[in-house]
Amino acid sequence: MEALTYLDSIADKHGGSDADLKAEIDKAMATFLRLKDIWISKQLSINNEVRIFNTNSKTVNSIIYRRTTPSKWSQKSKLGDLNINGNVYDWSGLLDAYFDETDVVFDSDYPIYTRYLDYLQKFPILIGTLERNFTKSVADRIMNNYMLWNVLDTYTWHLSYEYYMLHLSYNYQTEHIMDLECFFVTHELFDTVLGAIYAEKHVHNETENEVKQMTTYLKTSLKNHLKQIQWMDEQTRKDVNERGGSDADVKARIGKARAANLQLRNIWNSKQLSTNTKVRIFNTNVKTVLLYGAETWRTTKTIIQKIQVLINSCLRKILRIRWPDTISNNILWERTNHIPAEEEIRKKCWKWIGYTLRKAPNCVTRQALTWNPQG
Repeated sequence: MEALTYLDSIADKHGGSDADLKAEIDKAMATFLRLKDIWISKQLSINNEVRIFNTNSKTVNSIIYRRTTPSKWSQKSKLGDLNINGNVYDWSGLLDAYFDETDVVFDSDYPIYTRYLDYLQKFPILIGTLERNFTKSVADRIMNNYMLWNVLDTYTWHLSYEYYMLHLSYNYQTEHIMDLECFFVTHELFDTVLGAIYAEKHVHNETENEVKQMTTYLKTSLKNHLKQIQWMDEQTRKDVNERGGSDADVKARIGKARAANLQLRNIWNSKQLSTNTKVRIFNTNVKTVLLYGAETWRTTKTIIQKIQVLINSCLRKILRIRWPDTISNNILWERTNHIPAEEEIRKKCWKWIGYTLRKAPNCVTRQALTWNPQG
């Protein structure tokens, strides 16, 4: 038999496995799982169980055989032909690792069969475009999330029967509510990389200058409106004019968070509750108050420091760490499963950007992202 690799079984344009083959395997697994009571039955002999298996899987087996056998639509080529547009992938090394228990040598002249030769040859171009449009860290995140998504999609039926049936329900039901739920779950899992992509594409020097112009315009407009308001007294007008930025909002948030923390001091002192439970209560009742609206703050080092000091102080009280006992902030965050306040606020900003981008085009918050003030 001629030594060859049917490359469609390893990589194709659907993300790592032949979509038709995957569908047939899914059907075979569904049939097998529906007959699980027969496989564990003690009344049937093994021969009868095998006969039932052969009867129910014969059609599927023949289809899978056809899918994994080079067909008239497959193109015969050489492994080296995949790198005509660049050496992004070391195909020989990848196949050597994939078939490490065989004695086959995958050199550039090794014959392959694939229905997606053009797509495989365009891999270097696609990767090059990704690397040119994004920084290395963002490009790596995009590729990692893409690979993770496809690996999970391909191997879900290996995890458990319940997980597999849930996977089938998402694949074969097209109700609007399920599609919407799937969209929200995807956004929740990949919001960080989506926000990073948006920031990478839109936050640059030109945009920064536009934002500064817009901010100056808005401040001037605010002052003009304040002068026209007749019912506002002078002291209120002065407070709005002088403290209408992030500093005033942060100060108010810190005060409210401290008040919420003091109201829960009996919980922090309780010996019946575990530390994990106390931390969850802190996150839902104190930190949410503290960081409410943080995605719109002008985050300076001073603001970040004030926020971080309050969070660290509350967490130390929850862990009952008092002077002269000291631990580093990193250990404190590790014990309470926290991240630095600056990183948490940045994630909230990225989530807000994603929420804003889903607004209608005529929404003010959506227009503010690209608005260029004239005059």
